[in-house]
Amino acid sequence: MVTIKRYIGRFKKPPGWRGTRHFMRYVVLPAAVAVFLMLMVHEMWLTQVSVTTPQQALHLESGDRLLVNRAAYGLRLPFGLGGKQKRFFSSLPERDDLVAYHLNDGRLALGRVEALPGDTVDRPQHGIVPEGAIVVGQNLVDEAQVFGRVVCITYSIHPDRPFYNCLRADRFFSGIE
Repeated sequence: MVTIKRYIGRFKKPPGWRGTRHFMRYVVLPAAVAVFLMLMVHEMWLTQVSVTTPQQALHLESGDRLLVNRAAYGLRLPFGLGGKQKRFFSSLPERDDLVAYHLNDGRLALGRVEALPGDTVDRPQHGIVPEGAIVVGQNLVDEAQVFGRVVCITYSIHPDRPFYNCLRADRFFSGIE
């Protein structure tokens, strides 16, 4: 005869349970590695930004999501570890590249590169573009403020339509003119 005292405090384990070490090794560790790799890709190579105001000169509409190659002009250490100035394997953007750059107030802006260092610009506020700077639209942008090169429009949503009818079918992975 079995007494009830023997079963007090015990619980039935689910089928296939192999212990805490097995759970840590085969569930928690792969999930942590996947999240770490995703953050590294987002911080060092590719990221997605959204357009909030339409820009007719760049053929962008409100609601466009753009894929930005952060490594196009050099690699930076992730999460601001190396400072904003330090880039490895750095290069300058080429003329007519569509770039994303940080404004002085921290916002992100988009524009086409019009002049490179050493070029003479006929606007009176610029003159000759100094070394380490480029002219994007009407702005003189420091090379360290350049965020990356815009690759394509990944998708676009219409902000005024309901969620079940908001995708723009003609703007899926479309190129930038």
